Amino acid sequence: MGRIDRLFKLLEDKSLDAIFVLKPLNIFYFTGAYVNGLLYIGGEKPILFVRRPKERPLNSKAEVVYINSFKDIKPFISLSLDNVGLELDSIPYNTILKIVSTFGIREVFDISNEIRLVRMKKDEVEIEKIKRAGEIVGRVFERVREVFTPGMTEFDLLLELEYFSKKLGNLGVYRMHSFGNEASFSHIIQGDDAFFPSYLDAPTGGRGISEAFPQGASLKKIESGKPFTVDVMINYDGYIADATRTFIYGEVSDEIKDYWE
Repeated sequence: MGRIDRLFKLLEDKSLDAIFVLKPLNIFYFTGAYVNGLLYIGGEKPILFVRRPKERPLNSKAEVVYINSFKDIKPFISLSLDNVGLELDSIPYNTILKIVSTFGIREVFDISNEIRLVRMKKDEVEIEKIKRAGEIVGRVFERVREVFTPGMTEFDLLLELEYFSKKLGNLGVYRMHSFGNEASFSHIIQGDDAFFPSYLDAPTGGRGISEAFPQGASLKKIESGKPFTVDVMINYDGYIADATRTFIYGEVSDEIKDYWE
């Protein structure tokens, strides 16, 4: 069963009049086009209504119709929209109100979890992309030994590794589903700074280089004999792999050896 076919099955199973998909990442998953718009599931065929971009060629699995606002969609939908499924976990409340008023929707149903369950089942193409992301992660860890020099700061090492990863195909964009969470390419953190508090919902924090983005690598020099972690996230063609390794240079104390063993 194709990805869009699964949405039509969801439409039937939940007895909905329509499904509106607005989150760009979900639109990309179902259609292959990353756009600002709305994917309509209902009637006889899916339609991708695109607000932006209008000039860029799109390779979409759904028919594409260009719009300026939600009102432009109404002539294409002849059915009564009493019950509509929306991604309530990620759509702003004002957008929901606008959709409800524009289309006269009586009741909104949350299909966020159902879409997650659909996306959870990876096909062979997706699996290969995740594997490729994992291979790049491994190459980045190997690169640490090649580029590291005493006197480097955490941020110096991050720059070297991020540049290398992008040459291998890392997109460098890390979208997170949970509200308010943002991710960067890598957390390179030494010693106790790994536990330095951060707003990020993740195992490590880090000082970062600015209070505007207080997480991850700092401008502190990496010290000899003190472990540091390299936590790498790679986005290969939209699919992510993430792993962490611990490194150390110089003399290793008996205390650290005991902890490690």
